[in-house]
Amino acid sequence: MRNFTWHSGLYLLVLALLLINTRLAAQKKRSPLKSKRIALKLINVPPDTLIRQLILKTGIPISATFRHRPLFNVDEESVTLLQILEKKFRPRGYTWRINKGRVPEVILQEPDTLLPDPDAVAAVAPNRTASAVITVSGFVTMETREPLPGATVKVMGTGAGTKTNAAGRFTLPVNQWPATLEVSYMGFETQQIPLNGQRIITVLLKSSGRDLNSVYVLGYGKGSKRLETGAVQYIAPTHVQQMGTSDALATFQGQVPNLLIEQTTGMPGGAISVQMRGRSSIINRAGPMYVVDGIPYVPMSQTANLLLSISSQNLYGGVSPFCLQMFGQIESILVLKDAAATAIYGSRGANGVIIITTVRGKVGRPGVEVSLVRGFGAVASKYDLLSATQYRNMRQQAFANDGLVPGNIPGLPNYAPDLTVWDSTKHTDWQEKLLGKTAHITDLNIAFNFGTEQTRLRLDGSLYRETAVTGDDMLFGRTGFNFSVDHTTKNGRFQLAGKVSYSTDHQNSYVGSAKAAFTVENADAAFDSNGVPLWQDGAEHPYAERLKEYYFAKKNYQFSLIPKWRPWTNLLFKTSLAVSGLATNESDRHPIASQNPWLTPNRVGSTTQAGKKILGYLIEPVTEYNPNLPGELTVVAGGSYQRTFNSIRIVTGEGFSNDNNLVLEKAPYFTNLIYQPTDYLYTALFGQVKYNWYNKYLATISFRRDASSQFGPDNNSGYFWAISAGWIFSELAAIKNRLPLLHFGKLRGSVGLTGSDQVADNQTQAVWSTNPGNNPYQGIQGLIPRSPYNPGFSWERCLKRELALDFELLRGRIEGGISYYHNKSYNQLLQTELPAQTGFPAMLRNHNAEIWNYGFEMVLMAHVIQSGQLHLQVAANVALPRNKLHAFDSLDKSPYAGVLLLNEPVTVLNKLQSGGVGPTGRYVFKDRDGKPGYTVADYTSIGSTDPTLLAGMELTLTWKYVRLGLKLDYRKQKGFSYLYPMLMSDLYPGGLSNQSTAVDYWQREGDAASFQKVSATPGGEINSNKSLILISDLAYASTSYLKGREVTCAVDLPEQILSKLRCRQASFFIIGRNLFTITPYKGGDPEVGNVLSLSTLRSFSLGFKFSY
Repeated sequence: MRNFTWHSGLYLLVLALLLINTRLAAQKKRSPLKSKRIALKLINVPPDTLIRQLILKTGIPISATFRHRPLFNVDEESVTLLQILEKKFRPRGYTWRINKGRVPEVILQEPDTLLPDPDAVAAVAPNRTASAVITVSGFVTMETREPLPGATVKVMGTGAGTKTNAAGRFTLPVNQWPATLEVSYMGFETQQIPLNGQRIITVLLKSSGRDLNSVYVLGYGKGSKRLETGAVQYIAPTHVQQMGTSDALATFQGQVPNLLIEQTTGMPGGAISVQMRGRSSIINRAGPMYVVDGIPYVPMSQTANLLLSISSQNLYGGVSPFCLQMFGQIESILVLKDAAATAIYGSRGANGVIIITTVRGKVGRPGVEVSLVRGFGAVASKYDLLSATQYRNMRQQAFANDGLVPGNIPGLPNYAPDLTVWDSTKHTDWQEKLLGKTAHITDLNIAFNFGTEQTRLRLDGSLYRETAVTGDDMLFGRTGFNFSVDHTTKNGRFQLAGKVSYSTDHQNSYVGSAKAAFTVENADAAFDSNGVPLWQDGAEHPYAERLKEYYFAKKNYQFSLIPKWRPWTNLLFKTSLAVSGLATNESDRHPIASQNPWLTPNRVGSTTQAGKKILGYLIEPVTEYNPNLPGELTVVAGGSYQRTFNSIRIVTGEGFSNDNNLVLEKAPYFTNLIYQPTDYLYTALFGQVKYNWYNKYLATISFRRDASSQFGPDNNSGYFWAISAGWIFSELAAIKNRLPLLHFGKLRGSVGLTGSDQVADNQTQAVWSTNPGNNPYQGIQGLIPRSPYNPGFSWERCLKRELALDFELLRGRIEGGISYYHNKSYNQLLQTELPAQTGFPAMLRNHNAEIWNYGFEMVLMAHVIQSGQLHLQVAANVALPRNKLHAFDSLDKSPYAGVLLLNEPVTVLNKLQSGGVGPTGRYVFKDRDGKPGYTVADYTSIGSTDPTLLAGMELTLTWKYVRLGLKLDYRKQKGFSYLYPMLMSDLYPGGLSNQSTAVDYWQREGDAASFQKVSATPGGEINSNKSLILISDLAYASTSYLKGREVTCAVDLPEQILSKLRCRQASFFIIGRNLFTITPYKGGDPEVGNVLSLSTLRSFSLGFKFSY
């Protein structure tokens, strides 16, 4: 195994300590408050700008938080800091205190209500009378310095007011002096700005962070839930939620209705399956599109590995191509579902879009953030196995059922080493020994932040390490850094946003499954003096698979640049430029020592190396125009050019006669030589028109033309569109008067057509492949035909419709929504069998088949308690998804006959129906057609593997400085039973392997047992019905569950302690994940749904975060 190195993490830690110590050392040299005199001249600046200038000029730290935005004028040639405070802040009601210590610090406190500015009153007279009319103009922006159109600007105490235009600018005549402007916008904190005689002002509004009114980046512009006509779910993850896990994506399970997030394994770095609103394709289970800080993430696959390992045992399992934390600390996540919300992303977002916005640099003095988490984890769902006595009774019963007496002669049918040879007093808990280690978790994050009014920078680094429960030598490690810069010119016309992200990780594990945990307790698992397993005839060695080493490493990178130019107030040009990619390297080893000599007489070693490289380029120019018309009209037009180079390589070396030199370069011969390059090109032209009629009536129209190289030249273009509308009926006077409890209500609906090009590469080309089983000439592989030249197939299409109601009651105490969606996917791409005369087995074609996904989604959030410092918030969501194959031409004549059923889900389980255990102790199956034998005609639908109910709940309790959180996740679904993977691995009840206590096998006539009588011989009469069991309802069971996903407790240190620690913010927290599971499933973890795949982990972590 390869060892994990700490040098990257130690470098980050040392860097943080140096920054902190340098800052503290510098503070010791600062001059006293009253001695250093400065010169300062500022005109019409907000208080935070004045404070920053005072810090820069004097070197004295000043802490303050501003809600109000008064403007200050300073013109001093020689003045001390205390004199500035007395002259400028004291008259407005500000107070302050000085923390005297090694580093003096001023704590400035803002009053609840600002006092009038004497300078402003003096400015009115004698040159300006109370009735003089002066025109005041200004610019209103968000914290990101982007303009805020539609903000309300009023003169307090009068009826005068206006709204900002599309460029965030306003002009307002003021005829009453002294005057104070009130600037407000839905989703932002209201600002009150006294006018000090100035005619031009700049106002920066901070987001209020409320779920209903929060403003977010959506597509190529801005949006809010209040004014959005599409299905958009907003998540603001806490810092705690992102810590202590190899991929924070798993922590969002149950938070978004109808967003199915599933962990496929308990191994760190394992793939996480994501599906939104059901499966829309028969042959492809595509996931959503990910957009990070405005840039699409290129590797769209949900797995990155080419070889198999313990992480690959489950359905859709493997190694994840990315994790959320590699992009930096996450500020918000948007989940886009319907056609209206995803239309701007075109066919790439056909299966939904997840927009990730990371934390970027903020305006303020330089600061350092350090967070560290240490934790541990263990398997959450252990198998309840038979005791030694129960196992011996089962084995003896199995031999008796076979009419045999256990014997000690290898090779005979009655050979039973566990009963006749091995030490019966030996008891080894193999589950504990092989899967019972404690996983140790370390998560370190360091960030440096700096920002001025024009330029903001953030640099962060991370180190994550987690050992596996399979052994301390099997670990996952990740190191990464992110650097972002945002610059805005003084006039606000030009903006530049850039980011560099780089992450590397690796993991060590093995090729195999968890089946060794079912090894019998008294198994003889010995080794020779060289550590080579000593094999027993007829038995597997529990450590054999551990010798099949697997190594995986990958690198993710993304470089992006987004310039924005606003030549006029109502016109914006923007271009997104990006280069991103993924590079993987993996290998496995199959030494001779890992192979059973009784099953493989001529043992030879082998090793395989594989890798994948993805390099993508993106250019997306966009123009936004806001004409001066009644209401708010926004027109967006742009294009997209995306090119991705993808290559995979696989090389296997075989024929090794010993395990000492098991390296690929020394292989006697090579097989499985694969190199497959692809070149993917995607282009698009799009347009969108949004109209808002005074926050009452909303409409959006989108249209685009997409072209993809996945299709032939005559069918590579697709035309897609979306139309949506909204009506905020709570703005009607009649509604306001008759329904005072209703604070906000909106009806919205959408319809749109989208397409998907997520099919395998090279489907249009004639494909030949190597035939590993055909080596006719000197070990050289032959070629066999796979598919012919095929330029005729085209886009799968999906018509999406939605109708929804969003509401807010009791002035925001209760928020919620209910929606109904209906997606019709047609023009399905299917593999069609070809006549043998063609020489090719099959080819991809469009088929007249329709899949319907429809259902209801409900969201509710309530502020149950809002009393002083006590706040209790409850959020819940429910989804009732349905999926069915609505149409399929000539289904009964197609290769899918018997696999698919009309009016049933695509994942239908059309199986034999068991009649339970019969009088003879064997399973009986229902013969529906009355003919001898069992055929497709005897099958019936027993359900599907699609969930039929998804629900989640989150409780958050805040009291003073303490926050408690609880997350629950419920799913109603069906999956593999305990019996299916056991039989597939020949671990049948009665054989030489332990079993679950759930195996209540038949022993005598009259028993009401769930399992048939046991047998010690795999090829005997009793087990001859194995193939029937695997295609029957016995192979499936309910995998429904209720999980306690997460429990957190966080404590923020009060200001008195913070001032002593010389830090801005500090918190300690405890995290518990996967604490309990309530389920009827008998096969281990119902989420993983495979008894031979490693269960998810139950973990506990303790951490802290300090900001300096």
